[in-house]
Amino acid sequence: IIEEDSRFKWFRDIEDYYNVRLDSLVISYEKSLTSNDRMLFFKILRRVLYEIDDIDEKVEGDNTFHLFIWGYSSIYIALALGILLGRRKIIVYKPSGPYRWVPIDLNGKLEEIRSINRTTSSISYNYIEDLSNSIKSISNDDVAIILELGNKPIEAECKKYINNKLSKSIRKPIDIVTIRFQEGKGELNNLEDHIELLKEVYKTINGIIKNDKRIHLFYSMPVSLAYWLGAALMIYPKMTVYMYDTDNNTHFPLFKMKDIKDIEQL
Repeated sequence: IIEEDSRFKWFRDIEDYYNVRLDSLVISYEKSLTSNDRMLFFKILRRVLYEIDDIDEKVEGDNTFHLFIWGYSSIYIALALGILLGRRKIIVYKPSGPYRWVPIDLNGKLEEIRSINRTTSSISYNYIEDLSNSIKSISNDDVAIILELGNKPIEAECKKYINNKLSKSIRKPIDIVTIRFQEGKGELNNLEDHIELLKEVYKTINGIIKNDKRIHLFYSMPVSLAYWLGAALMIYPKMTVYMYDTDNNTHFPLFKMKDIKDIEQL
């Protein structure tokens, strides 16, 4: 990708020309995050923001950053980075087979996605199930949203945690809304698929948020979709994102959206 998109054949040429170093652009960690690793999670986010700011200072112009996210806990890193970097010019790469990556560039499309919430007309749901009627029946102040948009079914394990642990810990009843693909859908083959799916998901989530609910978000989805959903949602102070702890076989609250805003101000 570097060779195709720049006039440099080797990365060392870029290092010499721009005074950057490859090891500063490869941010790695060697384990899946658990409930004991929240500080590591925020350390990763701060490191990404620092490196991007550092390059912006060194390299003049309207810089575009190419973001590859892969490995342990990547969908949680991706959503948080979308919230954190949503105003930057970022191209996120979606893995597509061994050593192949497809660029997903929604720069310039986020306002189109967000604007769907301001229209009074209904939209046609072609990817996910239409939950308009379910949303109208929500009666509690706390709502758990389960985004089951990946290869792994998560609804059953999420509901078990919500009903057996979360509801008891906050001592309040919780409504549960599951957003899933329509039968036969689920493939995100191109940019248009990402845009149209995000419109439907964004419209559904905002149908809940606009009633000033406390949101508990659980999800499974492709990394590229997680990043752009975070960029579209940006900051909703009453939303908490939950992660599955594989070591302890349970969920735990990973971050509140307002925590991501605090990173920008450090």
